[in-house]
Amino acid sequence: MCLIVKEVSEVLNGLKYYLDNITNWNKCMIYSYELGKEYNTASLIRKWKGVMKQVEQD
Repeated sequence: MCLIVKEVSEVLNGLKYYLDNITNWNKCMIYSYELGKEYNTASLIRKWKGVMKQVEQD
């Protein structure tokens, strides 16, 4: 599980979560990499083309 900080008050807990346990850091680095692959430019263009085709058909 990756921790996402939504409020400034959560930063300290976030730092502890990632810096106290290298496993948390590594898991989230991998998750971040996978997320980046999913939302790269080519992927987003492909998704938008699908949306545009659907709109044209409606």
